[in-house]
This record gives sequence, structure tokens and C-alpha cells, in this order.
Amino acid sequence: VLGAVGGGRGELVVALCGLVDKSIVATGGAGGVARFDLVGAVRGRVRADLARTGRLRSLARRQLHWCSGLAAGAEEALVTGSGQARWLELLAGEEVNLRAGLRFALDVGDADAAASLGRGLWRFWELRGQLTEGRHWLEQVLAVETVPAGSRAHLLDGMGMLAWRQGDYRAADGALQQALVLAERSGAPRLAARVVNHIGLVALFGGNVGEAGVLFERSRADLERLDEPGEAALASANLGLVAVAEGRIAEACRVLDATVAVQAALGDRHGEAVTRLHRAIAHYYAGDHRCSLDDAQHAGAAFVALGDERSLGFALLVLAAVLAADVPSLSMELLGLAAAIQERVGVALPAGWPDRVELALAPARAAVGTQADDLLRQGAAMEPAAALARATAAARPGPPSPHEEAGWPSVSLQTLGRFELRRGGRAVRLPPQVGRLVKLVVASGRAAHVERVIETLWSEVDPDTGRRRLRNVLARLHREAGLVVVRDGEELVLAPGVATDVDVFEAEVHRLLAALADGERGPAVRRQVREAARLYRDFLPEERYEPWAATTRERLARIWLRLLDTWADVAAAEGEHDDAEACLQMAIEADPTDEARYVALARLLARSQRPAAAATVLSRARVMAEELGVRVSPALTALEAALCVGSGSA
Repeated sequence: VLGAVGGGRGELVVALCGLVDKSIVATGGAGGVARFDLVGAVRGRVRADLARTGRLRSLARRQLHWCSGLAAGAEEALVTGSGQARWLELLAGEEVNLRAGLRFALDVGDADAAASLGRGLWRFWELRGQLTEGRHWLEQVLAVETVPAGSRAHLLDGMGMLAWRQGDYRAADGALQQALVLAERSGAPRLAARVVNHIGLVALFGGNVGEAGVLFERSRADLERLDEPGEAALASANLGLVAVAEGRIAEACRVLDATVAVQAALGDRHGEAVTRLHRAIAHYYAGDHRCSLDDAQHAGAAFVALGDERSLGFALLVLAAVLAADVPSLSMELLGLAAAIQERVGVALPAGWPDRVELALAPARAAVGTQADDLLRQGAAMEPAAALARATAAARPGPPSPHEEAGWPSVSLQTLGRFELRRGGRAVRLPPQVGRLVKLVVASGRAAHVERVIETLWSEVDPDTGRRRLRNVLARLHREAGLVVVRDGEELVLAPGVATDVDVFEAEVHRLLAALADGERGPAVRRQVREAARLYRDFLPEERYEPWAATTRERLARIWLRLLDTWADVAAAEGEHDDAEACLQMAIEADPTDEARYVALARLLARSQRPAAAATVLSRARVMAEELGVRVSPALTALEAALCVGSGSA
């Protein structure tokens, strides 16, 4: 096409726009990407012309090559990767092309390309609820006898997971058992450990809870040995659900707390959402409905964003159970939406869980009585995002949860004067590189781009090595201090519960500046200003010469000096000369280049009948000006003259 219009992208765009004007090509776009497509009637004619001239096959093969390259990294990225949302959006935007590529690969018997596309897309089909379509495609790919054993193991794993999602446990177990044999024969221990976890899911949902626990533990141990923390966390999350099913609620909460921290640190958004859903169930049975509601709502929001309708249905069921007693009408509406989703994507609850759900929802059914059917229909018509918002808004504030009463360990970071991380009031010693990672995120305003972090910490290594080191440092940080820094896409951010002295200091200074601007002058304000002034220390002094810390250090110094200057003016006007003098002395010590502060301090001292001290201050100002090579101001000269004649009335 480029050749036909002269070979340039600009000429191609002009040509395409001309075709749009003639209604031959339709245009659209999503995610900032413009897309062009032949309108239906024209597409058929063009396809027929290409077939007649013998060009259709070569173009289809080029399309297949492009599709294979696109899908190549999708399988692994969608398992535990931090770019899950981006990959799902990318694949969704190219579904038409990917289907066409897969169809062509099967038609021409290109086993490698068909297997590559099947491997890349099965997780996409699973998360998006396209289970029947996915199984249909994988059946056709697996029917190609020349598919290599290694690829066949991945495809059977995908086939098993899609069947499991639909509640077809016999077919799921059969496919996964074959996948395990092939993975072990092919020398693929990571895939084998993953498949064992999946076989455990089939056992759990089929009612074999004890067997599932054994399989999950085996998978977790193997994945940890292989240094795969993300996938090991998936198995741990499933172990937590086993503990819930067996009534070991406290143990389940401990396991799931630790797992959420790992997944958040690694940026595994879907894995974290699933674990939070498991934890919401554990909290429900522990009687901690506030935490259950919070986890279920956050999990549901992630599932909406990622397009995982099946998991969203489970989150809605948990929300319905939590709200059954307090908001029965909304509980029944959430149940209606969950049932509609489950029917649409063809999924089933684990064995034994329908009875649990009915028992949990009994209070809501009893409260709404004959309105139940109407509420279920209303719920089925709700938008998921709106339903989640209503569930959050309807939650009634109650007494502190058991975890809040127990005082769960909080994380605080000291960066002013020295660096220290404290968890639950106890200092945690961090290895140097782990500590620098935390410092860098704080210095970047609680969020730093992954590439910047890697470039700062390991500028001498290639990007792949840098990302591997970053993953290891994040895992080490979690082991040493818990949830402190987490991945959010391509950014590293401080976890929501982490408090820093920088945030406290800035918030307090801005609050006090606003209060002073509004005319507040009482004793409480004076005391708070003194306390805020004492909060400031040099930001990360041990990193004094690092460029990445300079911007934050300078910003904090500026707002501190602004507070000192503002209070010095107010205190002097109010006759609080000691406060004003102390503020000006501190400001000059911190920034000895501002002549105006010397003059203000000298005037204050002169008014306090200390002319000698005032003259000394002005002398220091002259020395400073000489060192900088600048002239002193007329105000300073006039004040010196006034002091010399003993006026003392400056």
C-alpha cells in the first residue's frame, strides 16, 4: 500500500482520508490509536479481486506473521504481569485481525503459527469470558498433529482452564492431566508447577478440598524453588481459599494478607484482585464485614477494568452477602446482577458453595419478601460499575473492625534528618539497595516510573537485567517490611497505607499558611507553627549529592522558609518578638543569601533596644553581599545610618 501511494506515511494518511471522504473506508479509534477499515460492501469486492489475482494468500500470510508477533508475549504477560490491562486492551482492539490470522493458520496447516496464536490468546479468552469461543479455537489447534509437544502442553493447559471456568470439570481435569505429562516430559518445570495449581482448582471446585490443598502446596513449593514469586502467590491465594472452605479462618486471613502484599508489590493486578476476593470471603466468615466489603469492592472494580466478568460475578455475590442484613434490597439487586453475569458467561459455583450463598442471603430474602423477583430483575439490568458504587455508598459506618481494634501494623517512613522505615512502631533495617528504592519513590512524590528507577539504581546493566533486579529488590522489600512499594502499571508507588514525614510536614505547613492568611492568631496557632518549624530537617541527608533527591529537598526547604517568613511577619506585628527573632534566625541559617531577612531581623532587634546586635546582623549581611559580589540595598544602608546616630527607631 505504501508503494502505491509513493512510499511515505504522510501520503498514505492523505490517501486513506480521501477514501474516508468517499465512504469507501470507515475510521474509528480507541486508546489514542486511529483505525481504518473497508466498509462491508467494498470489503467483499476487494477480497474477491485479491483472490482472483492471486494476492489474497500472500496478504493473509503477512497478516498471520504480524498477528503471531503481536500475540507472542501475551500468555506470560497475562498470567501475573503488571501490564495486564494494557495487553487486554491491545488484544481486544485486534480481535478481528487475530481471528483472521488464526483461521488462516489452521486453513493452511501452519502448526507453529496456530499454536503460537492459541498460546497467546487462551488467557485473553479466559479473562474476557469468551470461554466457548476459546475452547472452539483450541480444539482446532490441538487437532493439528504437528503441533510440538511443548506448545501442546501450553494449549492443553489453556483448554483445561477454559473448561474449568465453565464448570466442565471432567474435561478440564483430562486436559490438564495431559498438559502435566507433556510439560514434565518436555523439561518445563515452571509450566508443570502452573498446571498443578490449575489441577488443584478443578479439584477444589469439584468438591475435593483436601486433594486441592495438597496440589496447591506442591505448586507453591515448586514455584518458589524456581524463583517465580508471582505464580507462587497464585497458589498461595488458592491455599487461603482452601483454609476458608475448611473453616480455618484466622489462618486463611494470614495467608491471604501476605499474598496480597506480594502481588501488589509485583504489580499483578488480576492476581491481587482474586486474592482480595478470597480474603473478602474469609473476612465475611470472620464476622469482619467492613473489611469484607472493602476487599470485595476493590476486587470488583479491578475485574470491571480488566473485563473479567466471571470473577466479577463472584465479587458481587460476596457484596450481596455482606449487605444482606443491612441493605436487603440492594443485596438482592446485586444477586440479580451476579446471576445474570454467571448465566451469560457460563460459569458455576464450587461444589457446596450454592448452599453457603443461599444461607448468607437468607436475611435479605426474608426482608424483601414478595419484592424479591422484581429486585432481581432490576439488578440484572444494572451496570457493574454503578452496582459497585452503590454497594460502597450503602455501607453503613460501624464499630471498628477486629483488625482495626487489634492495631494492624502500619508503615511509616522518616526521611527528614535521616532515613528510617518503621512497621508497627518498630524500626526495620533494610539492605542498602532496597532502602534506596524506597527513598527514590518518596523523592519522586510517592510514584516513580519503572524505567527511571532502573536507570537510577542500575545504569550499567541492560533493561532486562535491570527489570530482573527490580523484581528481586521488590520481593526482598516485601519480605523485610511488608507492603511498602507496589507496582501500578509502569510505575512504582508507595502503598496506600504508608505514611511519610514529608506528607505530614507539607500538609501541616500548607494548613498553617492558610490559617494565617485567614487571620488566625491564637495561642494554638502559635504552638502549631513552632511544632511545624521543628519538624523540618534536611531531606535524606545521606543522599545529599544525588540529583534525584534535589528537587524534593529544595521544595521542602522553600515551603519551610515560607512558613518562617510568614510567621516572623505576623509575630512581629503582634508583638511576639521572641518568635519573630527565632524564625528569622533559623531562616538566615538555612539560607544566608537573602538580604531582606537580615534587614527584618536588624529592625526587630533595634525595636527591642538591642542596637549592637542589630548592627552585627547588618555587618553579616554586608559580608554576604561582598562574597556574592552584589550591592547592598538602600534599606540596609539607611538602617545602618539610623543605628549609627543612635535613633533606635528604625
